[in-house]
Amino acid sequence: MSYIAIKSIHIIAVISWFAALFYQVRIYIYHSEAVDKSEIEKNAVQATLLKMARMLMFAISFPAAILTLLTGIEMIRQMDWIFETWLVVKLTLVSLLVWYQIYCLTYYKSMIAGKIPAKSATLRMINEVPTIVLVGVVFLVETKSVESGIRATLVILALLGTFFLLRIFKKKKKD
Repeated sequence: MSYIAIKSIHIIAVISWFAALFYQVRIYIYHSEAVDKSEIEKNAVQATLLKMARMLMFAISFPAAILTLLTGIEMIRQMDWIFETWLVVKLTLVSLLVWYQIYCLTYYKSMIAGKIPAKSATLRMINEVPTIVLVGVVFLVETKSVESGIRATLVILALLGTFFLLRIFKKKKKD
C-alpha cells in the first residue's frame, strides 16, 4: 500500500482514537457524579454509563489504537525515520497514550466491580492528558522539531493550569 494511503488511514485512526480517549474519562466523571443521585436514578445512570464505556472502549478506542499503531509502524518502516529525534519524542508521547488507554481499561474494570477509585475533580484533570499529548504530537509531526513540540505543550499546560486554578478560586469564592 502506498505511503499516502497508509498515512490517510493513520490520520483517520488517530482522530478516532483521540475522540474515544476524550470521551472515555467523561463517562467516568458522570459515573462518579451519579453517586449523589437517588438509589434508583444512580443505578440506572451508572448501568447506562457502563454500557457506553464498554462500547466506546472495545468498539472504537481499542480498534482505533491498534490501527494507529500498526499504520504508524508501517509509516516509520517506509520512511526509515527510526533515528529522528522528533520521532523518538513522539513515540514517547504515544507510549503515554497507550498507558492512558490501559488506565482507562483499569478504571472501567473498577467501575464494573462497583468501585469509584477517583473523584470527578481528579478525573477532570486526568481527562486533559490526551489534549496535552495531542498538542505535542501535532507540533512534533508538523515541524519535525522537538523544541516547537515542547513549547506548544508547555503553552497548553500553562493554559490548562490557569483554567484549573480559576475553577478552584471560583469554587472557593462560592464557599
